[in-house]
Amino acid sequence: MDRRTARTLLLLSILLLATGLRFYRLDAQSFWNDEGNSARAAERSIPLILEAAEGDIHPPGYYVLLHFWRAMVGESEFGLRALSAICSVLTVALTYGLGRRLLVRHQREFEWSGLSRPAGRAQRRCAPTGRRLPAAKPPFGGSLPFVRAGEAREGGLGYPYR
Repeated sequence: MDRRTARTLLLLSILLLATGLRFYRLDAQSFWNDEGNSARAAERSIPLILEAAEGDIHPPGYYVLLHFWRAMVGESEFGLRALSAICSVLTVALTYGLGRRLLVRHQREFEWSGLSRPAGRAQRRCAPTGRRLPAAKPPFGGSLPFVRAGEAREGGLGYPYR
């Protein structure tokens, strides 16, 4: 198996695991208070969503996106939470791609410098970079990222912590 095929299989395996963890029992609980607020906000017209966002601490982008998502999938817990779960899986894919790019760039810079360290050490030096990415950190409160990713809130859209 060549490296490209191995990387593709690794990424697909990671995404399959991420998807399974985020969608498993997504509709097992009824909406929490914050999720109910998001569902109600998404029922409004776009001008009302924007007007209400002026007094809210959260930007209106998620509510507008949820408004259109709700029109496509309905008002069920699973349907509304699926938007955040899908965005969270996309965040995993983007984090993988960013990490891979940083690692390749670091290895190229290292090779260009003329130093002769093995590639394994270069990879270990990049490890702290991955820990600084939002998708790799657990949110406040000690929850795992995939637990919070299934909420009908803006967490999966680049606002990883509330």
